[in-house]
This record gives sequence, C-alpha cells and structure tokens, in this order.
Amino acid sequence: MKQLYTLLLLLATKVVFAQSTTLTPGTVLPSMTTAQRTALASPTNGTLVFDTGTQSYWYRQAGVWVELPKGGNMANYWQLSGMAGNEITHTNSGGFWSKNPVAVPFTADTISNPPTVPVNEAGTRLMWIPNRSAFRAGTVSNTSIWSASKIGLFSFASGFDTQANGKWSTAMGNVTTASGLGSVALGSGNNATNEASVALGALNNATGYVSTTTGYLNSASGYVSTAMGYNTHASSAYTTAIGNYTTASGEGALATGGYTTASGSYATAMGAHTWASGQYATAMGYVTAASGRLSTAMGYGANTDYYAGAFIIGDSDPNNEGVTYSGATDQFVARYWNGYYLMTS
Repeated sequence: MKQLYTLLLLLATKVVFAQSTTLTPGTVLPSMTTAQRTALASPTNGTLVFDTGTQSYWYRQAGVWVELPKGGNMANYWQLSGMAGNEITHTNSGGFWSKNPVAVPFTADTISNPPTVPVNEAGTRLMWIPNRSAFRAGTVSNTSIWSASKIGLFSFASGFDTQANGKWSTAMGNVTTASGLGSVALGSGNNATNEASVALGALNNATGYVSTTTGYLNSASGYVSTAMGYNTHASSAYTTAIGNYTTASGEGALATGGYTTASGSYATAMGAHTWASGQYATAMGYVTAASGRLSTAMGYGANTDYYAGAFIIGDSDPNNEGVTYSGATDQFVARYWNGYYLMTS
C-alpha cells in the first residue's frame, strides 16, 4: 500500500510540473555534466538543463542541443531589430568579426572547397562565405552574378553587379568582372579575364596574361601587354599602347601619342598619325611612316617607303611639297627648306 501511495504522489507531481508554465523564484533546474547531457536518450524538445561543464543553460530544439547566451554586457551582443528591414546592428566599439578555426588552404580548389552561397537572389546584401574565404557587399540585379559558381576562392566583390570569379580576384565598382586568377577589375564596365590581369577605369578589357589597362575603352589582349589612355590597343606579346587611339600590334612594339600604330616587331611609333610597320622601325613626329626593316622616319611628311635601313627626316614643309620618300636601301634623306648645317668642332 505504501509503494502504491508513493507512485501516485510521483505521478501527481509530474502532472503538476508538466502543466505549469511558471517557475517560482529560486527554482533550480536540473544540472548535469556535458557528458551526461549529450548521453540523454532521445530527450524531448523543450528540455532545459544546466550544464556544469560549460556553466550555461542548454535547451533541446528540433532534435539538437542549443546553448542559451551567457550573462554579460548586453551591449556586446548582436541585435536583430526592425519588423520590415531586419537591420543588424552592433553597439560594441570593437566592431564585428568572424572566427573560423578551420583555415581555407592556399591550395584549395572547387573540390576541397566547393562553391556555395548562403543566399542567391537579386537584391542588396552583405555576405561573408568562410568556406570560400570570400566577401561580397553591394547590389546584384539577377541570380547569376553572385551565384555559387561565381564566388572565387579568396575573392572580394563590392558595388553593383560586380563579379570576382577567379581565385584571389577583386572586383569593385559598377558591372566589373575579375575572372582571371589573381585578377583585378575596378571602376565601371571593366573586365580582367586572364591571370594577374588588371582593368582600371571604364569599359576596359584586360584579356592577356598579366595584362594591364587603365583609362577608357582600352584593350590589352597580348601576353604581358599594357594599354593606357583612350581607345588604345595592345594586342601582341610585350606590347605597349599609350595615349589616344594608339595601337601596338607587333611583338614588343610601342605606340604612344595620338593615332599612332606600331605593327612591326619591336617597332616604335610616337607623335601623331605615325606608322611603324617595319621590324625594329621607328616613326616619330607627325604623319611619318617607317615601313622598312630598321628604318627611321622623323619630322613631318617623311616615309621610308619600305626600304630597309633608310633614314629620313622632314621639316615642316612650308612650301607644301608633300610627303618625302626614301629612294634606296640604307639611304639617308633630309628635307630642309632653309638648308641644313653639319657642324664639327
């Protein structure tokens, strides 16, 4: 009879606790070690215990244990506020940070660290993606720009519709793309698509290996090529085009100034409306052409006329005689309206 009474008393106590929604002041909840808590067999969701190992309360939710925040200065906590905007604020002067004990290795790839994003949709967002060691901040207009496949390892992208697809790449500004390994695209409408390529300014394309473009409407497609200024083009290996409407298309060629073209290998065109099409040729001044191999045209209206080794110099042509041409290989021609002097000491 005594055993039956004890059993009824325990059952009645359990029913009262199960129906009660208020704990009286001073009530001590069950406490146990971490090992005891994790060893509980199928605890019911809503179970609340004190873990003596972590010195904190843990509750069961959706089949897993969740730790309640420990006591402290509430100013150090993140706050989620706003019924519509879901604004995240932090009042601690130390700022905000993320600590992940698992480092992303230098040799990481899409197999060891597969592409992933926490959200993929059009809109404005701030994303830190630890698995890719990548950061995104700004606005995208569609779901493809910051999709998982467009998140390069160790990459950074910010602004509007910017893409940093390449490993170690950086894209900032407006509709810029850095898809090459270690590439950089900054400004508006720039593309850096090859390894270590750089595109700065607006509407530039750096597509060559270690190519560089700066300015507006420039392209550097050659190996280690450089295009700077407005509408300049460096299309072959080691070429450089600087200025306004300049083109360096021969290997190692240099074109500077305005409307100059260096199409010969290691040719140089400088000034305005100059052409250096011969190998190792040099055209300088205004409306000059060095078309012969190793030829040189300087001044105004001078043309080596495809003769190798020719050297021609033209004055300002005050008598409007027009273009002066070379007449033979390795010939020196000089046109001076008022004569010329050869001085010796």
